[in-house]
Amino acid sequence: MRSPWLFVPPPLLFIGSFVAGVTFSRVVPLPVGPASARPVAQALGIALIAVAGALILSSIALFIYRRTTIVPHSTRARALVAAGPFRFTRNPMYLGLSIAYLGGTLLTNVAWPLALFALPLWVMNARVIPHEEETLSRIFGDNYRAYLQQVRRWI
Repeated sequence: MRSPWLFVPPPLLFIGSFVAGVTFSRVVPLPVGPASARPVAQALGIALIAVAGALILSSIALFIYRRTTIVPHSTRARALVAAGPFRFTRNPMYLGLSIAYLGGTLLTNVAWPLALFALPLWVMNARVIPHEEETLSRIFGDNYRAYLQQVRRWI
């Protein structure tokens, strides 16, 4: 049976978790760090979001270039992308979402999203990615299984 988590687009999972954390902080404020560190934290947060954006956009560009879908559990996948950031991580878009999440936490100086960060990570690791790997293994066979052996799931 397919997990209901497969029907939630990963960006919405990360955004929902982050927004829930920020909302909870309005009831129980909990800053990431002291006010004196805020300018450094904001600069680091912006840098992390920029890195995440570059990682996600370059990954999407590769999928467009190879004329395949960015929905890996779709049976419409027509090409195995193993170039660019996919040489270092099998999931650069999910890694980018995670980096952006952490950057947003620093940028907003709200710690509660960190408490909820485990939820999207667990869903991705336990439900979404295994399903995607199974589907891609069926579509691309030995080529994908060799890729699994060469490149880590995250980093």
